[in-house]
Amino acid sequence: MRLVASNAPEYPLRRSFKDHSLPRLTVLRLLAALAIPATSLYARAALPSPVQDPFDSVRAYVRRMMEERAIPSVAIAAAKGGRILWEEGFGWANKARQIKATAATMYSLASISKPITATGLMVLVERGKIGLDRPAEQYLKGARLTAREGRSADATVRLVANHTAGLPLHYQFFYSGALPARPSMNETIRRYGILVAPPGAQFTYSNLGFGIIDQIVERTSGLPFETFMRREVFQPLGLPRTAIVTAPIAGDTVAERYDGSGAPITWYDFDHRGASAVYSSAHDLARFGMFHLGDRLDGRAVLSPASLAEMHRPTVHRSETVGYGVGWQTFEDDNGAVSLGHSGGMPGVATILRIYPEADAVVVVLLNAGANDVAGRIAARVAAAMLPPQFGETLRQREGRGPDPAPDSFRPNGELVGEWNGTVRTWNGTVPLKLIIDAEGAARATLGDRPSAPVGGLRWQGGRLTGNLTGRLSTPDASRDTTAVFDVRLHESRLSGSVSSTLPNAHALSSYVMLVRRPAP
Repeated sequence: MRLVASNAPEYPLRRSFKDHSLPRLTVLRLLAALAIPATSLYARAALPSPVQDPFDSVRAYVRRMMEERAIPSVAIAAAKGGRILWEEGFGWANKARQIKATAATMYSLASISKPITATGLMVLVERGKIGLDRPAEQYLKGARLTAREGRSADATVRLVANHTAGLPLHYQFFYSGALPARPSMNETIRRYGILVAPPGAQFTYSNLGFGIIDQIVERTSGLPFETFMRREVFQPLGLPRTAIVTAPIAGDTVAERYDGSGAPITWYDFDHRGASAVYSSAHDLARFGMFHLGDRLDGRAVLSPASLAEMHRPTVHRSETVGYGVGWQTFEDDNGAVSLGHSGGMPGVATILRIYPEADAVVVVLLNAGANDVAGRIAARVAAAMLPPQFGETLRQREGRGPDPAPDSFRPNGELVGEWNGTVRTWNGTVPLKLIIDAEGAARATLGDRPSAPVGGLRWQGGRLTGNLTGRLSTPDASRDTTAVFDVRLHESRLSGSVSSTLPNAHALSSYVMLVRRPAP
């Protein structure tokens, strides 16, 4: 792919279209030469109907949402046909310092980091350094996955990258100046790099998977992950305001993250940087999306069209119309359109990246507040301004129907009713667990030496039982009462999977659980 200069503007644009009406003198001379009376004809030529900017309604919606939800700032970029049509910032990137947001402001991206990290991975795949269908631990150089079920050798790089390797739910934030401190990645993998299901058996979204991917990139390339990404992805693609951020950064070009009360959030790091640690501007992220669409940009292509297609091809479906490839989600019914992309959400962050291959269009929406629903609605309106009218009509119909109905009440089948006993196997020892499910769908659990407690949020879907209870897992990094979320599958007359110690804005740390049903008396 040959890259040439782009027409994309360097700074945010307020107007998306220009008035191309002819000067008055030129019109009069033309009419005189044709012997046509100028009076009424010139009136129409001199006063053309103003061209309606299709993004004006989006601007009004953004301002209304910012006011209603106290969102500090929003940055947007929209591209089509290989050029950026609109990019603009709203509000304050930093409220205390009165720094306005622009399309050049760098925002924390959260999980949009995944397709970016996957792009770096594919650079090494294309060079023959990594095989997507080789065991992931082959490239970890000493760190090993622990298979509670299945075989670790079957957890390939591809399965790690599409969330089907068997890894459980995981996220962990390390706030500046607070404990615990971030452990080494070898230690994180030792503790939480566990397979709670056989590779390929189920889709479970796991940030640790992309923490493992960033280690595969680092240990194969011989460069720090952030250095490799800068040299081999960001610089060649012409993304100067994109970086893997591993330490606090400040300045007029960086958006502060804010909590629900509008207070700035202390800077935090992760043990899954490849999943969450990228910062980028709306302008840069739009260019990244344009590259994945095959648009011709100034810079150097870092991947071939074949590698891009391999990334975009869904190799698993997490729902009927939503798939996952190598770092990219696929949407087969995005208001009637087909799209690819990713969203991101964590403390002080809500982000959306969508690309529409048939329309050659990109949508980027970045917020420095945790309002994922608002980011999604803004992104849909930006897309509606560029895509065929059917998209907007479908969007209006779906929004008119309101939110999806709540799931039906839990009704257990005969295989689930009864008393289940077993253990939660943590990296620091085992904890007994008893789960009792009655025929009406009520359940109670006893975790460790805690009193029996009701189980909430029970749901049975696709052979998996999920729910939550208050409890404690006896590990130093999850040593206080948290919500214990379990996700187990029924197979071979047992329930097995994960129990995750979750604390809002802090962590979800998962351990393996296996339960067997007590025989009826």
